[in-house]
Amino acid sequence: MVNTILRNLRQNTGLTVLGWLVIFASITGILNSFTIVKPGNVGVRIFLGKTSPKYLSEGFHFKLPFVSEIQTLSIQQQSLVLEDLDGSSSEGNNIFLDTQLTYSLKPTEAVDFYVNYNTIQNFQSNFLSNIVQTEAKGVLVRRNLQKTIAERERIDNEIEEAVFSALQDYPQIAPKRVQVQDLDFAQGVIDALEQKEVAQQKAQEATYKLEEAKKLAEAAIAKAEGQAQSQKLLAQALQGDGGELALQRQALENQYDMIQAWEKGGSQMPTILNLGDSGSLPLMMDINSLKQP
Repeated sequence: MVNTILRNLRQNTGLTVLGWLVIFASITGILNSFTIVKPGNVGVRIFLGKTSPKYLSEGFHFKLPFVSEIQTLSIQQQSLVLEDLDGSSSEGNNIFLDTQLTYSLKPTEAVDFYVNYNTIQNFQSNFLSNIVQTEAKGVLVRRNLQKTIAERERIDNEIEEAVFSALQDYPQIAPKRVQVQDLDFAQGVIDALEQKEVAQQKAQEATYKLEEAKKLAEAAIAKAEGQAQSQKLLAQALQGDGGELALQRQALENQYDMIQAWEKGGSQMPTILNLGDSGSLPLMMDINSLKQP
C-alpha cells in the first residue's frame, strides 16, 4: 500500500516537472518570437549567424525563436568629444586641443556598419577618434604659434574640412559638424609669446619715431630748397627785362642821354636839374660844373 502511494507520487512529480518545463519553454519561445525597434533606432536581423541585407525600421517585428536575433543601432545624432589632444605648431610648440564631432549613422548603411564595426562605441574608440586626432594635428602643424592664435576661426574650418574629407572612406556615417572648443598652450610658450609681442611693439614704436623724424627732416630740406629757389627767382626777376633794378638802370641811362642832348643843342641848362618821378631815382646835379673847362 505504502509502496503504491510512493510510486504514484514519483510519477506525478515527474509529470509536474515536465509540465513546467514545457510551459517555460513555450513562454520563452513566444517572448523570443518578436522584438520592438524603438524610435531613433534601426534593427539588423541575424539568422543563424548571418545578417539579413535589409535593415529593420522602428516598430514591431517577428523573428524565429532561438535561431534568429535582432540587434539595434541608434541613428540619432552622436557626439564624439576629445579633450586635451596634444598637437604642435610648425616650430614644435605644444598645443592642447579640445574638439567635438557630431555625426549620425545612415539607416541604409546600418547592416554594413554592423558587419564592419559591430557597435557605435567600438567605431568611436577604435576608428573615429584616431581620424579626428590625426586630421586636427595635421592642420595645427602647418602654422607657427602666432598664426595659430590669429587664425582661430580659419583653423576650425580647416579641421572640419580635413575630418569630413577623411570620413568619405566611411560611407556608413553622415558627419554634421566639427567644433574646436578650446586651444591652449604651455605656460612657457605663452610667456615667450608675450615677450615677443612686447618686443615687436617697441620695435614698431621706434620705427614710427624714425619715420616721423625722417619726415620732419625732409620737410625742413624742402622748405630750405623752396626758399632758396624763391630768392633765386626773385633775383632773376629784378635783374631781367622789366625788373626793378633793370628799370632803375634804364632811367639813369635816359637821364644821362637828356643831359647830353641839352649840351649839344646849346640850350641854357638849369643850375639844378631834378629828373625822375616817384617810381625812379631822382637826378640832382650842378649843370655849371659840367660847363667848366
